[in-house]
Amino acid sequence: MSFDKTYFEGELIDLSVVSDFENMEFIECQFTSLDLTGFSFKFSKLIECHFTKCNLSNANMANTSLRDVQFIDSKLLGINWSVAQTTFQLSFLRSILDLCVFQGLDLVAAKFIESSLKEVDFSDSKLMKASFAETDLLNTIFNNSNLAKADLRGALNYYLEPEFTVIKNARFSMPEAMGLFKGLGIIVE
Repeated sequence: MSFDKTYFEGELIDLSVVSDFENMEFIECQFTSLDLTGFSFKFSKLIECHFTKCNLSNANMANTSLRDVQFIDSKLLGINWSVAQTTFQLSFLRSILDLCVFQGLDLVAAKFIESSLKEVDFSDSKLMKASFAETDLLNTIFNNSNLAKADLRGALNYYLEPEFTVIKNARFSMPEAMGLFKGLGIIVE
């Protein structure tokens, strides 16, 4: 294989085969145990791909299209996802996404399961039917977001202001749901 190849389908991606991830197209590809810290995926397409035990911290996702992409046991610190071209059906399982920005994105039905999303910015995002099950949301911002029908059962450390966040028909579990009163200025003793 040549480094000039720009289209990959159904392949296990290896850094000995691919060294540049800009302007590439990956369909049904597997990325396993790769350190992609700081790599640029600018203008690339990732469709039905799986990243397992990868480190993509500080990756550049500018103008990247992501559709039905799964990240499992991966580290994705400090990524600005809001510069991606499209984000559709993203799934994160047991992954670390601390300090990421998802501002203004359409993340309907996205899955953030058993993950860490500390100090993440979801301002102005569409998170209807998203799942945050068993996820740590410490200092995460949801201002002006739509969490209608979202699932936050088992989520930890979240703070939502119902006045500025749509939470109609969202699902919560105790005792964390008591935090909703804090956003309303209600004191529960």
